[in-house]
Amino acid sequence: MWACRPSQRPPARAAPRVLRWRHVAEPGARDGSGIALALNRDVIRPLRIVASAALDCVYLLRSRHRPLTKLRILVEYWRLTLKLIVVTPFLSLRKDRVLGFHVEAFDYESLHFLFSEIFVRSQYWVDCPNDRPLIFDCGANIGLATIFFKWRYPHSSIHCFEPDRRTFELLTRNVEANRLPDVHLHNVALSNAVGTVELFVAARRAGSLLMSMDPLRIPEPDVQKTVVDSTKLSLLVNGRKVDLVKMDVEGAERLVVADLVESGSIGMVNELVVEYHHDVDRRRANLGEFLCLLEGAGFKYQLDVAWAAGRDEFQDVLLHAYRPKSPTSTVRGTLT
Repeated sequence: MWACRPSQRPPARAAPRVLRWRHVAEPGARDGSGIALALNRDVIRPLRIVASAALDCVYLLRSRHRPLTKLRILVEYWRLTLKLIVVTPFLSLRKDRVLGFHVEAFDYESLHFLFSEIFVRSQYWVDCPNDRPLIFDCGANIGLATIFFKWRYPHSSIHCFEPDRRTFELLTRNVEANRLPDVHLHNVALSNAVGTVELFVAARRAGSLLMSMDPLRIPEPDVQKTVVDSTKLSLLVNGRKVDLVKMDVEGAERLVVADLVESGSIGMVNELVVEYHHDVDRRRANLGEFLCLLEGAGFKYQLDVAWAAGRDEFQDVLLHAYRPKSPTSTVRGTLT
């Protein structure tokens, strides 16, 4: 989920903001209106979380998981949801055991959000052609998508790319804590050139899912610039057959895919699941050009588009690109 990514996915559905219980008046309040506002927020917040979780469950029911697996995910999701509502206003939580995996996050809010996107909504679901797929997790964030892939395909080989140093450290701890085999970690940004790139992160929120190579992605007072190493994904493909490229690189997706096309490496990729950030810089729309790159490389695709509040507003587009069907059968993966 990075930013050079040049996984919230957000803007499609921004993670709920954790509001702390306050028994003191808001600054400037003279008649207790500040207390009323704080209490009102504490009433509204749980309702919003529950409403969002209920909508997520509709996606889960429509997913391709087996019935018992759906039930398992459902129980786990509501446990996380209740914990978010009841516990986090009073305690700061960063760790939990999720579906048997030890997961550490920067905060419980982001852990809950990532679980809903990846496990409940099944955004990265693919049926690989074998039980040992090669997967590139571009914008791995803390590694929850990697855990999802290992959950479905235990014998898969996964390369994870995460440019932010602090997020990469957390990704490493999660991979090591779960002893995930054949997972290779790369602390680099992906772009269309080898060298360094500017990565913009939130200064007051470590591991923000909005980090990006575009400074406009983060509110100006909180933006902080860092310089990170960058490389081209085509160099990592290196003539190997790649079953899946999952890409959440916060605005760099067009650069990465253009490099794959220009180098010819796109021909080695079977499927892509891309979180395309439409109008992320509000300058010039490039979605059409991006789709033309995929069409020219022989892909078909389906889109899941988030609703936008108005014209020229940022939109998250979840794009699943795949090769036309062939007689080769697919393997659905191991569901536990």
